[in-house]
Amino acid sequence: MRKIFSLLAASLPFMAALYFPASFAGTEVAPNFRIPITLTDPDNIHLPGGAIPTAPKPTLPTNKSSIMDWNLGTGNWFGLRNTLHDKGIDIVGHYVDEFAGNPIGGVSKGVDDAREINVVATFDLDRLLGMKDSLFTMVILKRSGTSLSVGKVHNLGSIQEIWGGGLDYRLSEMSYTKTFSKSDTQIKVGWAPPGNDYATDPLNCDYMNNVFCGHTIGLSNNNNFRNYPTGKWGARIRQWLTRKIYGQIGIYRGNPNDGPHGKGFDTNFSGKGMLLPVEVGWKTITYNLPAFYKVGFLLDTSSNPDVVKDIHGNNAGATGSPFLQHEGRWTAYGLIDHALYREKVGDAHGLTLIAALAYSDPDTARFTYTATAGIVQQGIGTRRNDYVAIGTGILVLNSRSALYREARIAHHGSVGPPQTKETIIEADYGMQIAPWALFRPNFQYILKPGGVSNIPNAAAFGATFKFTL
Repeated sequence: MRKIFSLLAASLPFMAALYFPASFAGTEVAPNFRIPITLTDPDNIHLPGGAIPTAPKPTLPTNKSSIMDWNLGTGNWFGLRNTLHDKGIDIVGHYVDEFAGNPIGGVSKGVDDAREINVVATFDLDRLLGMKDSLFTMVILKRSGTSLSVGKVHNLGSIQEIWGGGLDYRLSEMSYTKTFSKSDTQIKVGWAPPGNDYATDPLNCDYMNNVFCGHTIGLSNNNNFRNYPTGKWGARIRQWLTRKIYGQIGIYRGNPNDGPHGKGFDTNFSGKGMLLPVEVGWKTITYNLPAFYKVGFLLDTSSNPDVVKDIHGNNAGATGSPFLQHEGRWTAYGLIDHALYREKVGDAHGLTLIAALAYSDPDTARFTYTATAGIVQQGIGTRRNDYVAIGTGILVLNSRSALYREARIAHHGSVGPPQTKETIIEADYGMQIAPWALFRPNFQYILKPGGVSNIPNAAAFGATFKFTL
């Protein structure tokens, strides 16, 4: 069996990210990693004075402390790391390993292991070059391993969310972020995954299935939108309209060929169409319980085929003619992150409800609806940094595709079983065994894998190992 874990990981630097209430915050750079830090403002998406947060200074607690008490697995590199931090340079890495097996259901039974290793470099341009409130970020990674979903279960939502993304060395981000403190405006330009900035909630990555982790799957599966680790050229501008409400709009090149193996450092501007995401968010506190609401809309201007009609407006399954092409496709979405209980005001410990819903263009979408809902309990007894996450997700395939399938069967014979919807139920226990090490066993149950009735429901047991260095 492949070894489950190794030591290469590091705490993610804070970027000008969207942070959510009720959590030990996740980050914009790599949404599949969780950092145990408590924030004064649990959702410090709005930073006083427009400052851009950077990586925490990696000072060890004491010279005699155990490595299990360090905030980073390799400390401060004999002082070098602190020196670089003081000059505005932070170089860190991450290692994540997701292991899963299905003793029940699916097409076949077995185990698979997916891995990711990455390095993040952030440069505080204020300290380096005197450019106030400016940050330059680079992220390079390598993914490898095998997928239980592809090899054994044949389900639609990846059981191991870090599998994919080309499975090669990849430049995930190369971006410049600037905050204008007087106007509460922030811009970001360069090469980056759009999913780092839109439809995100760090609590979603307290789960292992990619139906939860990252952003709502309706965006990336129905459009050329991409989540971490796949980057695109683009820009976004975020404006705080009040202390509680922000709006942001972006533009990205819609290259559909930027994710495959061997394209990890292909940053050319070729492609088709543009991606135009718009999002509005509102944070509030009611009865000392923080909440965050987001709604958004994505327009993909590329040309894409209808799921049924041919170029003459007839059923392509019957005629065999080329599909009708649509100029543009879209997805609308909403997210909720609402604290249900807090032990103390401003504290992250307690119970939080999260939910997401996306609806996509029925003319072109693979999934018409995608939805998730879950609860996360932060703090389990005396283990204050542990958490429990329970959630369910549903992927509803486009019902119009059934019309094409029926006509295809009638004229050309069987084309396989009909696809309707897939449902995922997941439970996780996150055990923070050290500030730099997380072990997370989890269980997933997939109903109608692949959205079909002829594949038995599957039970998957897994474990995630996350390390910082």
